[in-house]
Parts: sequence; structure tokens; C-alpha cells
Amino acid sequence: MQFAEAMLLPGGKLAGSIVVIEFKAPIAWAEFKKDWLDGDNQANFEAIFDIDTFSFKNTDAGKAALSDLLWLSFKADTTTRNVAIGGDQKDSIAIVDDSGGWVIFGGQGNDFITLFNGAEEVVYTLSDTGTSLTKSDGSDTINNFTLGTDSLRFVDDDGAVPTVDGLMSRMTSVALKYDGTSSYTGVEITIVSGTSLTINFAAALDTDALKAAFGITTDGTTDLYAAFAGGVAPQSGASGVGLSLAGVAYIDDLFGGTDGIFVSDTIPTELL
Repeated sequence: MQFAEAMLLPGGKLAGSIVVIEFKAPIAWAEFKKDWLDGDNQANFEAIFDIDTFSFKNTDAGKAALSDLLWLSFKADTTTRNVAIGGDQKDSIAIVDDSGGWVIFGGQGNDFITLFNGAEEVVYTLSDTGTSLTKSDGSDTINNFTLGTDSLRFVDDDGAVPTVDGLMSRMTSVALKYDGTSSYTGVEITIVSGTSLTINFAAALDTDALKAAFGITTDGTTDLYAAFAGGVAPQSGASGVGLSLAGVAYIDDLFGGTDGIFVSDTIPTELL
């Protein structure tokens, strides 16, 4: 049997029980399934791009079962974006080139996603019944998120497709991450009890920058602090600053409007 040429990624030989492999030339899904997956009945999805990188749990069983896959990345053509997809485990996905145009989907599990310097879109799925949230992708952390450049897409597989404000209002809580001195470093969204989505900014915002991002133009901090739960300034020490219902309405402004955060009933076509 002729296998596609492949090599272990630098530093990815056996990180714990994870093997990371990069093909020297992207291969088609059919070839990947035949040579690298265990069994002929593993394809419950079809990739529309050639595969250039994948990782799996090392079981010493030769080929990997589909359930052992952790993530795949696809070599996109010139008309589409690059794709990185997680599996059902706790994945760590890092974008390491500055070409931009990546779409990233962590999948199930508590994933760590690190963005680079391009315009990347992160996809997070959940179910919004119109009154409550019933499930989600897990507790994910997104690092190096550039406000106004990167984007966050919530996919509602229940079909309600609320506005961002409507979706945020049904979250258990929405809080700004505060460094304890003068800067806001990210957002932590508690979706349901025990499940959160944390977005860490590429650059922290001081008070004036946060006001500007919220679209607050009045002098002083009174109107800004009115957006905080209890209407009070952040306390000393690193903490989460909970937002009031009025403050939650600023989240879409913080991310730069519908280009930076939005809700859809479909995943990007690159992930189909």
C-alpha cells in the first residue's frame, strides 16, 4: 500500500497521548480515510478540501478511529478560507501563519484556540429555544482575539436565531475580565452553569478605550460604571466585572458590530 508522505510536526511527536501529523502534500479525504482511519465505515462527514494536518489520540493500534481524531486542518483553495476543526476531546488549536482567512471550529470539549494576526472567524454552536439555552460546545477559551479584526459566530442549531443582544440576555452571566489595575483583558460568557466561553483580547483596553468601544461619549466614568452589575467601579485585584442587562447590550459594540460578533443558523460553508 502506498501511503501519503507525512511527518510529525515540530514539537508534536508525542505530547502526552497526542500525535500531530502534517502531510508534505495535502491529500483528499478518500485517501486519508483509506490510509489513516480504522475501518471503511468511518466517514460520517465528507471534507470538501484536501487534508494537510491532523492529530489523534495515540492508542498504539495503527490506524486511528474517527472517535480518536482531535482535529483536522484543510488546505483551502484560493477562493475559500483555511479551516481548522476540533474533535470531541479537549483540543488545542493554534493558528501559526499570518495569511488570515481562517475559520476555526473547536467542536465538543473544552478547547483552547489561539489566533494569529489575520482576520479569523471562530464558530461556537449552541441551542437557543427563544427563552433559554439548552446545550453548547463546551467551555472554550479563545486567545489573542483582535477586536475589530477577528470575529465570533454563534450558530444556533435550534433555529431561533436571536439577535446578539437577545442571545446575551439569556446567558447566565457576561463579565469583563479586569487585570486589577487599569485594564480590561477579555470577556467571559457563562452560557449555562458550568460552561463558559472566554475571549482574551490581543490588546487590553483601558477605561477610555472601553468607553470608546461601548460607544459611550459622555465625560467621566458614570455612564460606563452604570453598565457594570451594581453600577460600581471594578474592585482592586484581578477579577471578572459582571455586566448589567444594560451593559450586556454593549457587547456587540465591543466586538465591532455584526462584522465582529453575530448569530447564524448555519455554519460557514467551509465547514460543511
